[in-house]
Amino acid sequence: MAKAFFERRAKHFVNFGWAHGRYFDNWSIVHILTGAILATAALVFNVTPNIAIVVIAAVLTVYELLEMISGIAEDFQNVISDIALGTASASIILYAVSKAVAHYNLLLILAGCVSVNLFFVNLGWRSYLKRRSSKGPMRSHSLMAFYLLYTFGIALVLVSLGYWTFGK
Repeated sequence: MAKAFFERRAKHFVNFGWAHGRYFDNWSIVHILTGAILATAALVFNVTPNIAIVVIAAVLTVYELLEMISGIAEDFQNVISDIALGTASASIILYAVSKAVAHYNLLLILAGCVSVNLFFVNLGWRSYLKRRSSKGPMRSHSLMAFYLLYTFGIALVLVSLGYWTFGK
């Protein structure tokens, strides 16, 4: 049976690298952008902000639980920080940006956030898999899943940009 666990307390509150900081690290950027992506998608599909924020917070929490169960260990504070940062960025998009941006421009924001997020996810996963492979055999299924997700993300960005540019 899978077991959730946390790693030993990180040395630094903030780590400007791909190793875990206690509260903030490069992965926090991914969580911030993921919150923005989910919020922008909610706006594109006309989900009300109050419902969207609850669903987004739940999705971010479930994701962190899946990380723990799959063996990706972080400080408890980092887990809470990741959820809070993603939810905060979603709140900014849902309650502030949505009032300042025309609805048809949301796909451009979505495409931009997905592109930047994929860039950071790519850097982070390469770093993670490099560390894992130095400690034992590389998990080819993790690498394959990552590249499938990465390819899907690029396709989503291209479709979004095409729709934004040539649609309506």
